[in-house]
Formats: sequence, C-alpha cells, structure tokens
Amino acid sequence: MRIFLLGTVFLATTNILKAQDLPAPQNREALLRELDQITKTAETHEQQRRSDAISRIQSAAASPSTSVELYLQALDGTKYLDKHQDFLDWKQKNQDVIRHSSYQNAAQLQLRYLLLGIQRSEKHDAYAQVGETLAYLNNLQSLHFLDEPFVAPPTQKGYQPQPCPSDKVTKEAIDLMGKSLSGYPVVEWLQIKDLLPEKNFSATAGDYFGILEKNVKSPLKQKNDPRLPGVWDLQITTAMTQANASKDSQKAVTFKTEKLPNLLFGKCADMAVIGQPNRAVNEMVVLIRAYPGNPSVPDWIEAAKQLITNAPVLPTSGTNAPVSTAPATNAPSSPVAPPVTTNATAHP
Repeated sequence: MRIFLLGTVFLATTNILKAQDLPAPQNREALLRELDQITKTAETHEQQRRSDAISRIQSAAASPSTSVELYLQALDGTKYLDKHQDFLDWKQKNQDVIRHSSYQNAAQLQLRYLLLGIQRSEKHDAYAQVGETLAYLNNLQSLHFLDEPFVAPPTQKGYQPQPCPSDKVTKEAIDLMGKSLSGYPVVEWLQIKDLLPEKNFSATAGDYFGILEKNVKSPLKQKNDPRLPGVWDLQITTAMTQANASKDSQKAVTFKTEKLPNLLFGKCADMAVIGQPNRAVNEMVVLIRAYPGNPSVPDWIEAAKQLITNAPVLPTSGTNAPVSTAPATNAPSSPVAPPVTTNATAHP
C-alpha cells in the first residue's frame, strides 16, 4: 500500500512539473552569444588537433624508417601501455620483420593514407582528393602490395630459415596494411579517430580496390565526371593483371568468365550515368555479343533497351566488382574481352 501511495505521489508531481514550465530566459541574446562562443571554441580546438596531427604524421611519413619509428612509439603507448618490457621483448623477437623494407614501406603507406583522411575538409573533399588518392594507389601497386605475400617454405631439421628477399612483400607487411585505421595504433595514440572521414573513404589503407571504389569512383560519379570510364579501365587492367599473375590458374579463368564481364558492364552503366548513353549502348551490345552465355545477359539486354528508349532507370548489376589503381593509359577502352592467360606465375 505504501509503495502504491509513493508511486501515486511521484506521478502527480511529474504531471505538475510538466504543466509548469520555467519562465523564458531574460538574457536570451547573451545566452545565444555564449552558446555560439562555445561552438566556436570547440571548432577551433578541433582544427588545432587536426593541424597538430597532420604536422606530426607528415614529419614521420617522410621516410619508411621514421614511419616505423612512429608506429612503434604508438604501439608502445597503446597495446603495450604499462607493459614496456613486453614491448621490448616483442621488438627484439621481431627485429628482422621490422627491419624488412616491405614492413617499413607498409608503415609509411599507412601514414600517407591516414594523412589523406585527416586532411579532408568541406573544401578539400573526396572529389578534390581524387588525384592524390590515385597517386597513393599507384604507390601501393608499385611497391608490390597487390602481389601475393612472401611465405617462407617450411624448414627441414638442420637447415637455417631463409630470410625473405628484399624485393618481396612479407605476410607481416600485408597484415599491417590490412588493419583498419580506426584501430591503428597511431590513430589510437594520437586520439584522432573522430577526425577520420565518415563517407567516401575506405577504412583500410591496403584495400586497393575498396579505396578506388569509395574514394575515387563514388565522388566522380556524384559529379558526373568524364574521368570515370578511365578509372574503370584502371580497375579492369589491375584486376586482370592480378588474375594473370596468380599461381592459381583457376583464378585467371574465373576472372575471364565471371568477373571481367561484370566489370565491363559496370563501365558501360557509368558511361550512361555521366551523360554518354549512346556510347554505353554501343559497348553494351559488344559485351552481349562477346558473352552470349553469361547469366547476366538478360539484365544487360534490358539495360540496353532502356537506354535506347531513353528510360531514366538503369540497372547497375556488377558495378560493385573490385577496382584498380594502375595507370589508365594502357587500359582497354572497349568492352571486348582482353586475353587472359591461365598459366601465368606471380610477378616479382
């Protein structure tokens, strides 16, 4: 009974409070100015944090060795915080890994990609960064981070393990490039996770095709930029090179018969998006003739018909296939299937 009465009193009090608001503030203008000042102070603080982080990371990213140094400092200050001896033991155990050129290149590439993220702003958005992003992707490819990682063969008793050749990318370097920036030790140590972009930005520095899709193709498509087909050519060329270089011959066959046609259709679809519907129709027809048995042919035919009749809706089947970072100068300009070898070996 007592609990019931207390509950009744509480409800009655709540209803009274809801019915009786406070009088309007007499100093409205002063209150608004104070709130504006708080907002301005917070924005200034964020700009200062961003500026400090950019300066720190730019300095470290000047060379592979200084990049690794910053990474190790961040690792010591995060994962091994209050466990410095464990950090020293880990560092000693992995000294050959850390000293390898591919691992140091990975640390530098991570910082360069991180810079692209924290340098984003309303004025310097993803579209403005397209050139910088393509340059980064070119570095990622030229340093062989699209190659299969080097894995040392199992050693027999009495034999010393062979070191990884300096021109090969190690598994540890690939693993480092596969880490999400949000969980990257440097980001955690500098407390800059909130400064990373939320859209048009791949979360991983080593995700070549994801970066091309999110950071490059998406902003170009939003602007109906005529460079978009060239980026598709870049994607197709790089994906084809990867397939041909694989030690798995079935991978090259699968690419030629399944992935390549979808990539080619994606290029056609985006041609229509940026205002080249007639060119898109022509290349769709070539694609349909080249792959008459492809399961997606009915969709391609419907898309071509819609363009011919000027229908506004165009299916985008297959446009989410992997993207590339190689220069577009030698990329195929039409959807005729390029030759794909099935017995190629991995390139260095």
